[in-house]
Amino acid sequence: FRDASYPRQSKEMLSALQSLTEESVVEVEGRLQPAEVLSCSQDGVEIAISKVRLVSAAAPKLPFEIEDAARSEAEVDASEHTDRPLPRIGQELRLNNRWVNLRVPANT
Repeated sequence: FRDASYPRQSKEMLSALQSLTEESVVEVEGRLQPAEVLSCSQDGVEIAISKVRLVSAAAPKLPFEIEDAARSEAEVDASEHTDRPLPRIGQELRLNNRWVNLRVPANT
């Protein structure tokens, strides 16, 4: 994102990307370049992004969070008597919002 040749455009791109909601779909165009990346499965390269296009914007607030739906019943039960209980995502909510539920890792 950061290009010393185009600092203003780089800052604008970062600002625009930060405003996207989770589950939005984007198309990214760029070129691979060597890099030392420690936090990814591809540690020898990174994408030098030149263009990003919004394909489909997701709603600002989904009916439920993917992470919440992916949790096991045991995790939800264990959190019940804590100061931050995890939400229980019921079958009816999942079925009424199947388009979101299909994104849960257990369903893919």
